[in-house]
This record gives sequence, structure tokens and C-alpha cells, in this order.
Amino acid sequence: MAIETARAWARGEVTVGAAQKASIAAHAAAREAIHAPAIAAARAAGHAVATAHMADHSLGSLIYGAKCVGESPAVFLLNIMATCPPPEHLCDLVVSGLRGKIGEAAMQTWNTPDQTTRSQSDA
Repeated sequence: MAIETARAWARGEVTVGAAQKASIAAHAAAREAIHAPAIAAARAAGHAVATAHMADHSLGSLIYGAKCVGESPAVFLLNIMATCPPPEHLCDLVVSGLRGKIGEAAMQTWNTPDQTTRSQSDA
């Protein structure tokens, strides 16, 4: 439901209020879930649809998506950027936002989609 609502919001078919309600429902489902991957998936969906009211929630989707598949958020981000890269002008913004969410230590060294090694000073 949450992902469908997020897609509908992106197409302009639902309001921000409807998206917020879908986010709340997804987080409620996460609280009822038992298994860690299911909890993480529900939270990722909740953050995805919450992006309708605040763009920063998109990073929550990334972090919980990584938990869902058992990867670090940095590795998960790189895999996503390698297969479905964001517009170039947003790459540094996404990495900077993720660094703020998960901490500098987790982002000290990472590989760009072209597999070159970068450090914090290069970012």
C-alpha cells in the first residue's frame, strides 16, 4: 500500500496527507512484524512514502532497505547508484545526506559506481 501510494503521489494522483497516512500505516505494520527483514521492509516503505512531505525521509528508505537485505547503507547505496544512478547533480547530495544519517565512520571510504576508491577528502 505505501509504495503504491508513493508512486501515486509522484504522479500527482494523491495528496501529501494521503501519503502521510500510508506512511503511518507502514510504520504500524513494522511494529506488528516479528522478523527483522519484514520490519525493515515496512519501515523502508514508510519512509519512501513519507518523502512526499519531507525529502529527507528518502534516506530512511535507503537505510532500512539496506537492513532488509543485510548490507551496510553505504554498500547498499553504491549498488543502487551503480544500477540506477541518480542525476549527477544529486549524487553528492545523497552521499552527504547519508553521511549525516549513518555517521562519518561508516562513510570514511566508499566506492563510487565506477569502482574508484574515494575517501572523505575526495567526496
